[in-house]
Amino acid sequence: MARVFSHPHPCGFRLARHFDRGWGEAAFEYRWDSTSGVKVDLANPDLDDCRIYELIRYESGTGVDEEGWYLPPDPPFNGWRFRNPTDGRTAPVGLECFPATQGWAWDRHKLLGRLTIPPVRREYIIRAVQEYRFTCAICGEDAIAFGPDSGPHEILRTFTPSTDSTWRYALRKHGTEVWMDIAEPGAAYFDDSAAIGFGPWS
Repeated sequence: MARVFSHPHPCGFRLARHFDRGWGEAAFEYRWDSTSGVKVDLANPDLDDCRIYELIRYESGTGVDEEGWYLPPDPPFNGWRFRNPTDGRTAPVGLECFPATQGWAWDRHKLLGRLTIPPVRREYIIRAVQEYRFTCAICGEDAIAFGPDSGPHEILRTFTPSTDSTWRYALRKHGTEVWMDIAEPGAAYFDDSAAIGFGPWS
């Protein structure tokens, strides 16, 4: 049986839109409401005591866990590192932690450094599971946000040989994929899903 609360909580957490930023980077805009139904434009003024945050856990199958960090294979992920878990209540990255009164937020997934051509031609994977959660200062509730897109869902980054001379970095989330192709031997920008026309390291 669902718990009944005497005060409002966030609800209806949903993906509003996504944006291909180029270079295999993406941004996702989320919105949410209040269980009270009170809404002023996008804001939820009666959720003063609640906060929304993200929680991401990285799998270590193809990387290394080291003192609270996940280090993916290097090469190809040159110097990349992710807090593991990435907890929006304490880590200054990702969706972070927002007042639930805000009613909307962007979650951006960027390149964390250079990509370099690895010596072995195979698929390299960074797999993570993400949840959007809320906390309530009134009742102490700390739970996954109510709504269709709060998770848990997968964030999948891959780096794969696509032709004899190019590799593709791709990011997939919510059924959406963005990508960037780079060329051997120097890992120079070749193309991307947003057709930006120049590389991130130019």
